[in-house]
Amino acid sequence: MMQRGPYLVIAALLISPVRPCAAQPAPVAADIQEEQSWLKGWEGRAERLREYRRVKPEEVPDAVKIEAAQWLKKDAGMSRRHFLRTGEGLSEAYGDYYIELTVFLVGLRDPRSIPALLEVMDVARGVSTTLAEFGEAAVQPVAQKLSDSFLRHDAIFTLGKFLQGYRIGKSKITRGSFNRIKRALLELTRDPEELARQMAAEALGHAGPDEEVTRRLSELAKSDPYQTLDHRRKPPAPFYPVRDAAEKALERIASGNP
Repeated sequence: MMQRGPYLVIAALLISPVRPCAAQPAPVAADIQEEQSWLKGWEGRAERLREYRRVKPEEVPDAVKIEAAQWLKKDAGMSRRHFLRTGEGLSEAYGDYYIELTVFLVGLRDPRSIPALLEVMDVARGVSTTLAEFGEAAVQPVAQKLSDSFLRHDAIFTLGKFLQGYRIGKSKITRGSFNRIKRALLELTRDPEELARQMAAEALGHAGPDEEVTRRLSELAKSDPYQTLDHRRKPPAPFYPVRDAAEKALERIASGNP
C-alpha cells in the first residue's frame, strides 16, 4: 500500500471500471470558511481523542465510536480539499493527530467505520487489513475507490488483502466476491499505468493456485514493457518492476503462502 498521505504533512510533510476523476469545482467562500474552521479545531479533537484512548476498545461507548468515525471522515475530506485548493500539506502535528485517530478507529473494529476508513487507506497497512476483515460489507465500497485518483493504488492493495483474508479465514466474503475481485485485479494488470499493473500483480499473489491468474502473471513476468533503472547496482542496470512483481507473486502462489 502507498503510505504517502498525499494531502497531509505526516512524516515530514461491485467492481466497476476505473474512471477519470471529474474536474474540481472552484471553492466558494463558505466552503473555504468551513474547511479552515474544521482544520483549525483539530487540537480540541486531539485532546478528546487522548481521553478516549485511555479506555479499552471493548469499553468505548457507541457514541464515541460514531463520533470518531465522523471526525476521521471529515478530517480526510477537509485535508484533501485543503490540498487541492492550496497545493500545500498541513502541519506535522496535525498529521500525528490524524494518524492517531486512524489507529484508534482501526482498533475499535466497528463496521460502521467503513466509510471513514475507506478515506484513509493510505495512512497505514492496518487499515486495509481491517477493511478486509469486515468482509462482504466492505468489498464494494473498496472497489469503488478504484476510481479515486488519491486512493486507487491503496484500493488495489486492499483488494489483495481480501483475497489473502479469504484464504486464511479472516475475511468472510463469498466465493462470488472473491472471483469478482480476482477479475478486477486481472483487468488491472492490463492498465496503462505501470504502478497499477505492478500492484495488481502483487495482489494476485494472494489468489492461490489458479490457472488464469498463473497464466497472466507468467505473461507479465516475461513481457511487461515498463523499464526503469536499478540505481542500487553500479553501474545502474535495467529493471522491470512489473515483471519483478509478477515473478514474486508466482513464487508466493507456488509456495502455498497466502
